[in-house]
Amino acid sequence: MNAATAKAAETGAATKRKSPVRVAVVQFNPQVGLDNFESNELAARLRPQQAAKEGANLIVLLPELATSGRNRPSLTEASVS
Repeated sequence: MNAATAKAAETGAATKRKSPVRVAVVQFNPQVGLDNFESNELAARLRPQQAAKEGANLIVLLPELATSGRNRPSLTEASVS
């Protein structure tokens, strides 16, 4: 612990740090059906690439069914029997 950190801890002052992590969450509106697979897949590829170009180095990925546009309206339907 250096003197500045010790003084901040002693006085309760917060130290400012610049985080090296920039987080991005990729979101889009996938359309249901195999007819829309290509456009969904294109969006699923381009959006993370754009986030990386804008400086994100941690990208939260899409749900596994995003390219099909399929979603589960309830946890009951999504559960495995």
